[in-house]
Amino acid sequence: MLDTKKTSAEQELVSIAVSGITFLSAREKLLLYNSIASVDEMSKMSVNDISNVVGRKVLSRSWDGNSIPASARRSRAIMHTFDIKYVTVMSENYPDGLQNIADKPFSIFYRGNFDILKNPCVGVVGSRLLTPDGRRETIDFSKSAADKGFTVVSGLASGADSAAHVGALKSDSGRTVAVLPSGIDTIVPAGNKSIAAAIIKRGCLLSEYPPGTPPLNWRFVQRNRIIAGLSSDIVIVQAPPASGSLITADFAIDYGRELYVLKSSFEKKALSVAMMKKNKIEAAKVAGTRKYTRKVKSICEYISEDGVPVIDDFNDFLKCKLEAPGERFFDVSEFIKFFEI
Repeated sequence: MLDTKKTSAEQELVSIAVSGITFLSAREKLLLYNSIASVDEMSKMSVNDISNVVGRKVLSRSWDGNSIPASARRSRAIMHTFDIKYVTVMSENYPDGLQNIADKPFSIFYRGNFDILKNPCVGVVGSRLLTPDGRRETIDFSKSAADKGFTVVSGLASGADSAAHVGALKSDSGRTVAVLPSGIDTIVPAGNKSIAAAIIKRGCLLSEYPPGTPPLNWRFVQRNRIIAGLSSDIVIVQAPPASGSLITADFAIDYGRELYVLKSSFEKKALSVAMMKKNKIEAAKVAGTRKYTRKVKSICEYISEDGVPVIDDFNDFLKCKLEAPGERFFDVSEFIKFFEI
């Protein structure tokens, strides 16, 4: 329940302000929320004050309490302009899929039909350099999923994400959710604004960040955990080495979600893209570029080590869901050289 010491206006402002803090967990943000009555009170707190509230030593050079009231009011003004709503971990309609993950967000800001998250959700993610066949298969898969009552969840990025949203929008239901790495007043990439507009009408845009938050690189990774958290199943499409969609796969495994790989990931053009990305990463490593230092499994490792099944299309996905674990086998031995780095 919300703290009755706050007016409804202050509840909103404090929720927005607390949501924008990057160095606290959802549990810690809730402790902070319940300990203060207004953003003006929050602005007077030091990092040591916050440490005392959350019960641990907080180390942060980014805290600027003086900026809190103006920032929260600016975000609230954007929310009112664009009819952006929000739920917190205290809300009855906070998504069930997120409630049970360790690093759940404190708040979810959204535009559109939030109720579609009550449907079974399937995450569809993959390469930004999707092949023509991969795009067609992703669109077909997502349309069929939406036709059958699923909500298609993705990240509105170029390539597989965009194709997933487009496919779901082709369904009469149009059920699709785009999770953004910024405030939902900012669409990235900008070229997908038309897709975002269509999603708002029939699906839902959402983000854990208050409006006005810019899309910094680390927020793309954080966005991936929400895609995995919301979805009971994750389908990977043509993920080349070090693909961000493989980070989503890591989260899916950690959260106990079911993971699948579309067979088009191993078509000839997709392998060419994978090899091109592999060569680029190896050249960057030689040059000492830090961008590719994060180690994620290859798509082949997920199949050979974790037993992740390979599926042909949506109908095969439904069939696979009914099969016993380990019932199907896909030999990746001839493809490993394209994906491992």
